[in-house]
Amino acid sequence: DGDGDGGGGGGGKKRSHAKRHAEFASWLLQIFGTEALRGGAGVLDVAGGGGDLAFELQCRNGVRTTLLEPREVRLDSRQRRWLRKQGEGGLGPYRHIRDLLDERFEESDEGARLLREAACVVGLHADEATEQIVDAALKYGRPFAVVPCCVFPRLFPQRRLASGGAVRTTAALCDYLLQKAPGLEAGFLPVAGRNKVIFRRAAAPPQPERTLAAPAVAYIPQSVSRAELRHAVQEHTGGKDGE
Repeated sequence: DGDGDGGGGGGGKKRSHAKRHAEFASWLLQIFGTEALRGGAGVLDVAGGGGDLAFELQCRNGVRTTLLEPREVRLDSRQRRWLRKQGEGGLGPYRHIRDLLDERFEESDEGARLLREAACVVGLHADEATEQIVDAALKYGRPFAVVPCCVFPRLFPQRRLASGGAVRTTAALCDYLLQKAPGLEAGFLPVAGRNKVIFRRAAAPPQPERTLAAPAVAYIPQSVSRAELRHAVQEHTGGKDGE
């Protein structure tokens, strides 16, 4: 779907795209503070794919994190070895809820609690859920940070910039998200590729009248379709994740 210039900025040496989870975790700790992120229900990582950001936050930095991701997620061999070496001294694996951030989730007891009490709601290349993260954080008055990537203009054709222009590129999506409320900021991660962060530093009064962005048509989340494709390839080639 629509893409465009959503990278650049930040200056200095950029790390590889593969380092984005560690760099985003480091950025979150620096901007929000470790103790603040450990407050309340901790961090809610929405559409976090394979759980790499959740692992960085909870297992490596002691910030309790809940991964909200509809696909099946398993720790890889490297992560399992790391946890075994830590023994019982850490928080252990992050919690994983297999669900979407949508109206049904926010109306559930667990979803409502997490959205009300999250120290921060985050999404790194959260695909279709990116705008929903921002809407949920504004609705429940929570700090948030998202790194937009894919735009999906056919799923969200109703998006319009303040100028009236359509949102069809990553750069336009970033501008669109910044226009949702006063006090939102933009920053950059020191990584290659889509690295612009849209965020709010502190809690604010909730906006209970706000609704979460809804796609125009039913869809399979991109993280799920990618995982299914990888699984099919592994079955075909006989590959598997070894210890």
